[in-house]
Amino acid sequence: MRITGETVKNAITKKLIELYPNIAVYKEEQTILDFPHFFILQLNVSTEEDRRNHYFQTYIINLRYRQVADVETEPKIEQKLDNMGIDLITNFVDITIDNRIYKIREAYYEKVDKVLHFSCQIRLQVEKQKEKEPLMRKLEENIFLKETGGF
Repeated sequence: MRITGETVKNAITKKLIELYPNIAVYKEEQTILDFPHFFILQLNVSTEEDRRNHYFQTYIINLRYRQVADVETEPKIEQKLDNMGIDLITNFVDITIDNRIYKIREAYYEKVDKVLHFSCQIRLQVEKQKEKEPLMRKLEENIFLKETGGF
């Protein structure tokens, strides 16, 4: 199985639904949102060689958690966000991708404009894809021109 950013987002979605079944999870921009909700952003991916047939992919993930639509009137919003941030650090510790468990690394959270931003890294060891042979091979023919002395 080829692991992509979408594969990682799907695994995160599954884990969040397992941990928080009453909270909506979004991977794409939506016009109508349920509250509370998580929004999953993949910031970037880096690769690092490991062995001949393997390499590491490190995904930097940012989850945004929004408690309510109107954060200005919600009582104790900062405390609620702190509680969710600590809960994520405590419970969101691994995800399963392709029947393998990967640990969440370097997890932290911050509050920006009364929205929780939870960031973490996921480092996957991935097998290199074998190069496929082309469906058609290039035909090369050696053409030798014979010089003739004339007609």
